[in-house]
Amino acid sequence: SRLNIEYVVLSKRKLIHLVNNHVVRGWDDPRMPTIKGLRRRGYTATALNHFCSDIGVTRNENLIEYARMEEIIRQELDSIARRAMCVLKPIKVTIVEGYDTLVESDLLVPDFPQKEVSAKHALKLTQTFFMDSSDFKQEDVKG
Repeated sequence: SRLNIEYVVLSKRKLIHLVNNHVVRGWDDPRMPTIKGLRRRGYTATALNHFCSDIGVTRNENLIEYARMEEIIRQELDSIARRAMCVLKPIKVTIVEGYDTLVESDLLVPDFPQKEVSAKHALKLTQTFFMDSSDFKQEDVKG
């Protein structure tokens, strides 16, 4: 049957209208639900093939949830994408009391936490670090 995904316009006639009126930059625009657009968005060929085999071929009209496609790409990227950390709204924190008992050291953290055997990278533990402002409270909240 025809592929129908919730909240996604897949009609070629409507997609051509977007391209011709320069709403999108072309068929490979990441906002387009084309294979080139999905590949530019970060979807791997393996994930797209897995999605197609997962939904299967039927004669019945069906509507696929968009979350199902996202879940398949998430599973695919989980095993190959390197992890990165960032602090969006940083607050500089300096440990004053009790730091003399701690030693500056490197903590080894796995690159892929779900795998038992995984490469590791080092995080440096120091007296001064940055934390997100949403994680900081001046006074403790009761409850």
